[in-house]
Amino acid sequence: MKIIRYSPTAFTPQKQTHHIQQFEYWMSLDPKDYPKHLQYSMQKLKEEKTLFYNQYKEDLQEGLWFFIDGYKNNQSLNHLKHKVPCYEAEIPDDIMVYDCNLEKIIPLADPLVYWAGCYIPKRLCNQITNIKRRRKMKYDAKI
Repeated sequence: MKIIRYSPTAFTPQKQTHHIQQFEYWMSLDPKDYPKHLQYSMQKLKEEKTLFYNQYKEDLQEGLWFFIDGYKNNQSLNHLKHKVPCYEAEIPDDIMVYDCNLEKIIPLADPLVYWAGCYIPKRLCNQITNIKRRRKMKYDAKI
């Protein structure tokens, strides 16, 4: 399957500092800090988030985000502040990836990936092949 990524580093895996901080927040969260009617829900959310993170901690440390070609979600690029090049590559159709919310592992062909992109851990990045920069600036995005 053809994929695209907006980044000055192409398909080089990156440390996931922001996402690690989010998981650390969930681990340190105290449901008792919330109103009584929300404490049970917050405890359940904390358990789900920390269980997932602890199960896949190694994968979630370093990797990269990408879109399936033709399904770029501009909303997912809102954090970009200046122009960045767009790169394309190929990846096996049967690869399993992390959903855009880092809540589950799903097949690359899942509709959620088409809608919002996905995350792939560093250990699977060697399956990304035929990397090349798209030539036309109209594909570039602001970051």
